[in-house]
Amino acid sequence: MNSKKYDNMGNEINKAIYKMKLHETIDIVTGKIEVMRVPGGWNYIYFEINEVGYRNYNKAISYICFVQYNDEFEIVEKTPDVIFT
Repeated sequence: MNSKKYDNMGNEINKAIYKMKLHETIDIVTGKIEVMRVPGGWNYIYFEINEVGYRNYNKAISYICFVQYNDEFEIVEKTPDVIFT
């Protein structure tokens, strides 16, 4: 599964999370945390990475947290007020 990658939690990722399509994933901490858009919200998927040998590792899901949709933190682009005369 392809996912977009972000390594910070700034406004860019905040906007991206709200624009996600169903079942799209975003890698917000490379290799460790992914967000998947699901009906009604998002699944935050946390991975455990175990080293198996030199440059080899196993990636397994550690736990998943469902976050219900809430627009409280959605960044809305404001348009300038237009005054008609």
